Amino acid sequence: MIKITDVKKVYKSKDGDVTALKSINLNIEQGDIYGIIGPSGAGKSTLIRIINLLEEPSSGNVLIDGVDLTSLSKGELREERKEIGMIFQNFNLMNNSTVSQNIAFPMEISHIDKNVIKDRLDELLDMVGLKDKENVYPAKLSGGQKQRVGIARALANKPKILLCDEPTSALDPVTTKSILELLKDINEKLNITIVLITHQMEVIKTICNKTAVIENGLIVEEGLTQDILANPSSETLKQFLS
Repeated sequence: MIKITDVKKVYKSKDGDVTALKSINLNIEQGDIYGIIGPSGAGKSTLIRIINLLEEPSSGNVLIDGVDLTSLSKGELREERKEIGMIFQNFNLMNNSTVSQNIAFPMEISHIDKNVIKDRLDELLDMVGLKDKENVYPAKLSGGQKQRVGIARALANKPKILLCDEPTSALDPVTTKSILELLKDINEKLNITIVLITHQMEVIKTICNKTAVIENGLIVEEGLTQDILANPSSETLKQFLS
């Protein structure tokens, strides 16, 4: 499904080069909820943005269903990105647009027929439990409701992959639990592959079937979540568990 091979990322600046990722290799299978956990500055956000090439790797390859995204033209990459939804820590909603308008936006820029958009909107609002909020503006929503809008928007074009960049770190524990339950439900019903970065161990324990631990730009351990939690080998994971 997702194959990351020897990916490195170096940021160049007048003060010298900064290496964010130092040879990352990962295999994420169809239907996984794959967690990537690590401390701040470990390279988590850079890695997830490289999966859909919002960040270009300095070297290495990113393959999705055998297609190497690093070899595509801008037009081809645009088409491939329709298969990849993304949700963000800070929601990234358009404040001057209603819930429905926010969710419809990806479909509109994909030139989908208005009647199809309307049917899909109804389906998505129902899926995320916001049927009664379709004409409400983001300022009137709670944090959890905003993230539900973000999830619906990310699913609008029926992607195969959902990338989640710290999706619950701005939410309280009760709301976090409800968002994680929603993501698990989406994963099971749609067989959508979810890649989720976090610094919250509870997120990993709750929904991730596989986990990688990142530290200073390197994957220091990975595997089935239950296995690596039972026998942590890296100091980073031991600290998170303690």
